[in-house]
Amino acid sequence: MNLLQTLRGQWDVMTGRYAAAPIGGGADLDDGSALLRAVRGEELHRIVGDDPWASPAFGGTTPPTRAWGVRDRQGGRMVGVLQTTEARHLLGVAATVGAYALDRLSPAVLERTVVVTFFALLPEARKTAAGLVLLAESLRLHLQDGASVASFIAEPALLQRYLRLGARPLAPMRASAYGGYRIPLVLLAADRAHLEAVHSPLRLLVKAGDFGDDDPTLPWWRDFERRHGRIDTGVAAYQPAADEGERPVHALLSRGLSDAEVQALLAGSLTLDSAVGDRILAQGDGGRLLGVVAAGVVHAVINGRVVGAMGPGEPFGEIAFVTGEPRSADLVAAVPGTRLLQFSPAALAALPPAAALVFWRNLAWCLAQRLKQRTA
Repeated sequence: MNLLQTLRGQWDVMTGRYAAAPIGGGADLDDGSALLRAVRGEELHRIVGDDPWASPAFGGTTPPTRAWGVRDRQGGRMVGVLQTTEARHLLGVAATVGAYALDRLSPAVLERTVVVTFFALLPEARKTAAGLVLLAESLRLHLQDGASVASFIAEPALLQRYLRLGARPLAPMRASAYGGYRIPLVLLAADRAHLEAVHSPLRLLVKAGDFGDDDPTLPWWRDFERRHGRIDTGVAAYQPAADEGERPVHALLSRGLSDAEVQALLAGSLTLDSAVGDRILAQGDGGRLLGVVAAGVVHAVINGRVVGAMGPGEPFGEIAFVTGEPRSADLVAAVPGTRLLQFSPAALAALPPAAALVFWRNLAWCLAQRLKQRTA
């Protein structure tokens, strides 16, 4: 987030532009459902069945949930929804325990943990303070009820945002049921020292909290750090490999750009280490991530059949990125040592006009080559 966006967000918080509150019934429920259908349905194609409030974290069960919505006071429109479930209600869902790494929490900590099963914001609200206001209000009410730990899973591109809030990795990134990767994270409200150290905007929320001498979270975390050390998430800022020479892995998309424009293209880009069999992108998913195979081999799979292979330097995700349509194939890591370069959506959107023109020309050439291969 740049300085202008930071100042804008602080101003919006100070002036109370956004207001968050629990969602009960009536208009709030209708507006929340409409928002989820727009974001989780039309944009991401991730609605389970016909119920926009259902989550794959539930594993077909119907646990008790709580939901909050945030409205923009300038017009009153709901721009974000967050849903939580107490961790103890999800312990029987093996896939969810694995995705959130709940098995790494002690029984005493689990009793105080809430799981954020989804956090959806309309596109126009994603660079505003709306999400922070929504999260802060939901955590405030959970703290009143005795919870002191929030559990999240974050996409790699959003990891730094969660870290700035004060969350910490609980396990390395894991392949998601939706395709792509998620990193399990926890935020410990009782760890005021850490929230202060990272200047979390949530630190004022928990400053007045009374967690009591019997709160188990800090002793558990100290023991966790002693046993596991620093968690390597498998996500890192992109750095050119020593053997790339004058033809870096992003050459097909960056050729014709100046050094400064290449730096703009790569701003915020990440490298992700993939295990054999990881579903990097899922057929039918609506995400619009764009990347390049940095090492190894990635297979394109349609209905269980391998229809293509991509090696180092070849882009992936370009069709959905250009058309906005759901993914046309699964992309699966095929060999050990597969590594991906994932571009930052924000950096791609912010390319200067001249650089954007060159980038899109390069992308069109890659698409034409892909079409030529498929029709040969």
